[in-house]
Amino acid sequence: MSTLYVNNIEPVSGSSLTLISASLISVDSLTVTAVTSSFRGNLAGTASFATTASFATTASFATTASFATTASFATTASFATTASFALNTTPPSGVSGAIQFSDGSAFSSDATNFFWDDTNNRLGVGTNAPSATTHIKGSGATSATTSLLVQDSAGISWLQVKDNGDITNSANGTNQLQLLYSPVTNQSFTLRNQGINVNFYAGSGGNAFIEVSGGAPFNMSGGSANLNLSNGGVRIASSYALTNASAQLEVVSTTRGFLPPRMTTTQKNAIATPAAGLMVYDTTLNQMSYYNSSSWVNF
Repeated sequence: MSTLYVNNIEPVSGSSLTLISASLISVDSLTVTAVTSSFRGNLAGTASFATTASFATTASFATTASFATTASFATTASFATTASFALNTTPPSGVSGAIQFSDGSAFSSDATNFFWDDTNNRLGVGTNAPSATTHIKGSGATSATTSLLVQDSAGISWLQVKDNGDITNSANGTNQLQLLYSPVTNQSFTLRNQGINVNFYAGSGGNAFIEVSGGAPFNMSGGSANLNLSNGGVRIASSYALTNASAQLEVVSTTRGFLPPRMTTTQKNAIATPAAGLMVYDTTLNQMSYYNSSSWVNF
């Protein structure tokens, strides 16, 4: 904004006061402010004041602009990128099928213990001649070494295969059901729970038996029959209960009786070295007979 002020114009005595003209060119606007001033001195004669003011408002704007856009950028940079890489172009050592692994500093292999049979798609661990999809060969022949170990995320072992053939499905304390298979050492199959073992033996001498360790009673049932081994005796009944502590054999029934061996007198007398108290039913005599350590007594 431009402003023109007219103020304190003093005329020459005997002449007229003339505002000649004012011409302002502004790029925005022109403001003319007229200020009435008092004249100093005396005006002799007639004074003529030309009050006509002529303002040339035509503004000329020079819009031609010249922009110097040439810029110079110094982009020269120096980067030290010198690096030394040791590239080993020598193929890893080993035989065909040897699985490569890092030993911490370079690739290595152990074809004897870690092997892939690409022809038959078989993995060998501990062997370089796998005969199954996954073939694991132990490092020993006793229970001191383990061929296979399966654990959960907490590190609890749930399946172990020992190098002597023993197989254990659990080793999580005595309160877990465990299956133990020992084909060589004990020749047995064992169920273990709550600290009690039920062993199924098949001895080398042809003896086979079931053993319950830990002093717990053993019970077998099928249909309405129940066989219980407890208190050092045997109880035969239709329901479960412990054997009477004073009996070696207890037979319980209200609808059936005890049936001893039945045979003729000739068959009875042919028994070799009968024990005293041995009892049979003599079908020739239709009588019970017992042996009194020297002869048979009928009753």
